[in-house]
Amino acid sequence: MSAPADQAARDRALRLDRHVVTIAPAGSGKTGLLVRRALRALATVDEPESVVCITFTNKAAAEIRLRITEALELADGPAPAEAFGAALHADATAVRQRDRARGWQLRENPDRLQAMTIDAFNQSLAARLPILSGFGGTLSITQDPESLYAEAVLAVFDERNLSAGPDDARDAITAVLSWADNRIDQLLPALTSLLARRDQWLEHLPQFLDAHGVQDADILHTLIAAQLDQLIGAIPSAHQVAIRDAALHAATHWPEQGQIDSGALQQWPQPDCESLAAWQFIAHLLLTASGTWRRTADKRIGFPSQDKTSKQAFLDLLDTLASLPHAERLRDLFDRVRTLPEPSLPPTSLALRAALGRVLRLCYAELRLQFAQRGEADFIEVALAAVTAASGEAGAEAIAHADAQIQHLLIDEMQDTSESQIRLVRELTANWSPDDGRSLFLVGDPQQSIYAFRKADVRLFVDLIESKRLGGLELTVETLSANFRSAPTLIDWFNGALGQLFPTRSDRGIGAVTYTPCTAGRDKGGDAGAWVVAVPSGDKQDEVQAAVETVEALLASAAPDASIAILAATRPQLTPVLDALRGRLQEPFQAVDIDPLAERPNVRDVVQLIRAIRHPEDRLAWTALLRAPFVGLQWADLIVLSRGQLHRSWPARLRDLPAQGLSDDARARLARLQAALAVAEARRAHLADAADALWTLLRGPDCVSPDDFTAIRQLFRLLRSCCVGGELQDWPAFDRRLQQLYRGAGRGRIEALTIHKSKGLQYDHVVLVGCGRASRGQDRPLLHLRTVPHGALLVAKPADENDPGQAQYDFLHRLATDAAAAEALRLLYVAVTRAKESLHIVAAAAPRETADGLAYQPRAHSIAARLWPVIEPCFEGLAPCEDQADVTADSTTQAGALPQIDRLPADWPVAPPPPVWAPTERRTLKPSEQVLEGEAGATVGDLHATLIGTMYHEALERIISEGLDAWADAGRSRAGPMRAGLRRMGMPEDQVETAVERVLLLLARTLDGERSRWMLRSHPWHASEYHLSGWLDGQWVSAIIDRCLEDDAGQLWVIDYKTTRQPIDDPDDRDRYRQRAIAQYAAQLTQYAQLLGQLRGHALVRRGLYLAELGELIDLDDKTEPTL
Repeated sequence: MSAPADQAARDRALRLDRHVVTIAPAGSGKTGLLVRRALRALATVDEPESVVCITFTNKAAAEIRLRITEALELADGPAPAEAFGAALHADATAVRQRDRARGWQLRENPDRLQAMTIDAFNQSLAARLPILSGFGGTLSITQDPESLYAEAVLAVFDERNLSAGPDDARDAITAVLSWADNRIDQLLPALTSLLARRDQWLEHLPQFLDAHGVQDADILHTLIAAQLDQLIGAIPSAHQVAIRDAALHAATHWPEQGQIDSGALQQWPQPDCESLAAWQFIAHLLLTASGTWRRTADKRIGFPSQDKTSKQAFLDLLDTLASLPHAERLRDLFDRVRTLPEPSLPPTSLALRAALGRVLRLCYAELRLQFAQRGEADFIEVALAAVTAASGEAGAEAIAHADAQIQHLLIDEMQDTSESQIRLVRELTANWSPDDGRSLFLVGDPQQSIYAFRKADVRLFVDLIESKRLGGLELTVETLSANFRSAPTLIDWFNGALGQLFPTRSDRGIGAVTYTPCTAGRDKGGDAGAWVVAVPSGDKQDEVQAAVETVEALLASAAPDASIAILAATRPQLTPVLDALRGRLQEPFQAVDIDPLAERPNVRDVVQLIRAIRHPEDRLAWTALLRAPFVGLQWADLIVLSRGQLHRSWPARLRDLPAQGLSDDARARLARLQAALAVAEARRAHLADAADALWTLLRGPDCVSPDDFTAIRQLFRLLRSCCVGGELQDWPAFDRRLQQLYRGAGRGRIEALTIHKSKGLQYDHVVLVGCGRASRGQDRPLLHLRTVPHGALLVAKPADENDPGQAQYDFLHRLATDAAAAEALRLLYVAVTRAKESLHIVAAAAPRETADGLAYQPRAHSIAARLWPVIEPCFEGLAPCEDQADVTADSTTQAGALPQIDRLPADWPVAPPPPVWAPTERRTLKPSEQVLEGEAGATVGDLHATLIGTMYHEALERIISEGLDAWADAGRSRAGPMRAGLRRMGMPEDQVETAVERVLLLLARTLDGERSRWMLRSHPWHASEYHLSGWLDGQWVSAIIDRCLEDDAGQLWVIDYKTTRQPIDDPDDRDRYRQRAIAQYAAQLTQYAQLLGQLRGHALVRRGLYLAELGELIDLDDKTEPTL
């Protein structure tokens, strides 16, 4: 193709003589642009550490380092023919020349390239300046900040503070408790949420303590003026005079005196609070009490019947406004103006806010104590420490004399920035002056800001773009438009559909951004485009069925190597589709963090077992334990056990069984339980030992699938890690960590994930599902915090809707709701722009009868509702889906019958108890860590041979992950990253090329063999570099298996790879090498087969040894060839 339409903007963005903000929409190649600017910067500095690239994830930082390293490797070869590659080659060549002149040896020392996350940068800065940062030393990052927040809040509300604290603190705590009706359970989430956002309000804490509320009034003035400005911007200038004349006429003839001063309407009202009453009068005039456009006019609103000319002019004006293309938005803006509050907080709100400010100050002090006592902190505290270190003259001087003085600063993903990050950059660049050779480069896409739940604030980036300043730096704004990802037909759809959904003006108050149109940056693809699968039904199952059929049709038509993504806004919207697909698809798929372990019934049973052992008085947990499949009591027997016994704990009831009424089946089951409880009680010194023993003795593993067995082992590992001295002290912390565990993602070209997880990824085909389901509504929290550039507004929810301050709270709540709606629109943008070739939107809308006939209406707050202006035509003429009868296999169950459960037979034998866990493990050496050589080969400790084996293993893992087709060239195109990787691992420079050629030779041989390709392809279940541990021969053994899989016949395999440093050419040497390998590793592979068999529930596991030098997969158990 010719140069992209935005080539001039790209060239300007690379200039180092200016500070640049680049708006880079999806698919515009922003990472490539950042890498090129980093290369240009490296070519000008004395030390590479002077160029710092900051991003927000470890994955992104690693990609930047890798791409810079690959570019440097590219510089040693000929320049590519295509334009971007040639330009990258030229930039990298200049860096290589600088490298040789300065002696950097970047290829040998790639860690000198400074690409890191913002959190890592903060930690580095705070650690280098421990006194200035206030850290005083190195603190580790807590894995559970929520528990620290909760402990800090609970410490403040401890009775000792109420009885012995200072008077002002005691009064503040009492006032806050009274406001919350003494419900600490309601206060806790509100205050912990504020502690998690303390970087937004800490510097404004003195304002919260101000009982006069002067700054609050200023902030309210700003927020209200922004609302009025939005309204004025939406009113066509051609109608302003007519609106003002109608309002002036109505005010003059209003039947009630004092409704509005007509003098305020002599001129067009301004967007300020002084004109608020005039705007509210205009809104009242144009809209009915229910918020719709008026259709009539009479004397009650200032238009007497005898004044026909003015009345008709007003009615004509109403018709004109109601017929505007954006009439609905204009109506909504007028309706909002009617409810705007007074621009000040009432005294009661100010007094409560002052009390809250004191309580927050106490909470933060307690949190700092928690950090000090535990020797750990959260990322926010590290960020605040970094800002503190960089602030003031002392900080600036210390940074100026630091080893790695920043000369060029490049920051990626600026749309995800936070207030503390902006402050840090402002402090770091405070002493920069024009023409000092330094540069700042910021790049991001406001349309892709979707992480408000992680404290990202798109308003900060929008402010940089619109103000074109950061502190004392003047910023140049460049906008990219070329999309190199998506087919031209998709780009046309993006511009047409998203262009009409996004607002025409940005709104910094709520973070609403405008749409940036894109242009095609690639040639036209094949069968590309966007399709709407309209589901004329309000039934969730109909939409799920349509999604399944869409995926199946796409699989049948797409190329075998095409990547497919199934996206949804939330996990609950995605899960029903995946459940339906699991029984129908013939190939596996990846589900990334979709299936929480805590929601799986068998895992929930074991969680209740743990709760029961931990607390004998937990009656709900004991009831769940008794009903679990591995115990299996029926409700009728539970009722017998409970008669007259409700005051006693379940363990007490089980020790004294009733003589009559209990079934023989229940007595047999309880005998099994009592025997198992006796063994578990003997191991009660450690909760995890006791729980594991009880579940195993009761034959819990016999009740679950292999996947659930793996999940429950994860649960027990988590429990053990959370116990201190054998006891679980903090159940909420354990539960929070459990909620973060998910079922394994699996493998396959189909990937199912939430839209948030898909950001930064791309797929040939995208199917967007769950569009007809409503997302969770906006809660009305106890506290609303709203920040603006000059302060923060904290408003508490009044105890009663009629209390003073309700209007101000409602106003802030509406802003929060609007901000959430704006982010939901950006989430839709991220979803659709993942597609390279085709986009399929599966959307349902419910039919309804109207005066004009059948119509369809999507659920409020659903993706379908946001897309409705675009997709409504797709529903025209569709007949509603027919109702499906709800037929189940158990349709003969009598009404009123007690529910039945799947359970083990009463006479199922008790299993032998598992061994008591010991803290020391016999760590079995992973076979792949050894290199088996021929007779004349190197020793096991040979670094060269070991690194060749490591790189080969890593390549095979990538092949399994990316698919065989992605490695059609046997890795030749990846030689550059291999060289960089070997250098990072410490291989001497003079051996790198030889090692790379050796790895590529082994890969080519592997990818050329039919059996080895079978080994590497996808299977019904498979894993690589698989970690597992278990009890063998009286000891705990841990292992990492190179490759394990379950083939189409259900046979389980464990396979180990072996490499050699040197080729083995002699046939006799090759035969001796084969026999030595079998003799040396057969026993060890047997151990791994036993471990994997225990985990997956297979009695027989086939052992495979893959010898890369020979290109042979040796089956140690059966000479029969596997099914390929």
